Amino acid sequence: MKTIVTNGEGDIWDEERPRPEPDPGEALVRIRAVGICGSDIGLIHGEGPPWTEYPLTPGHEVCAEVVELGDDVESLSVGDRVALHGFVYCGTCTACREGRYYQCDDLREIGFTVAGGTRR
Repeated sequence: MKTIVTNGEGDIWDEERPRPEPDPGEALVRIRAVGICGSDIGLIHGEGPPWTEYPLTPGHEVCAEVVELGDDVESLSVGDRVALHGFVYCGTCTACREGRYYQCDDLREIGFTVAGGTRR
């Protein structure tokens, strides 16, 4: 699959990456549309938050279609159209159990610490 990558130094390029396989509890999606947010432009120029991990694939405003399901996924079906939530959280730490997933002990953020969505 192709993805867009930036190093935070004003450079942006596309590269070929292997197609990921969904782990248990995950879904693999095909990106259908990505919004370009002001923070994406900032990321290209190294103006992301301090937890940004370069090089990265920006794109946290994503609409997609489910193409494959990992084991134990029951709430989605192949072909479903989805919008991605910007945070990836564990769901089991104290903050998550109290509904404060944005303070998760293992919080990851799409387009900042894990690959975002790109559509070419």
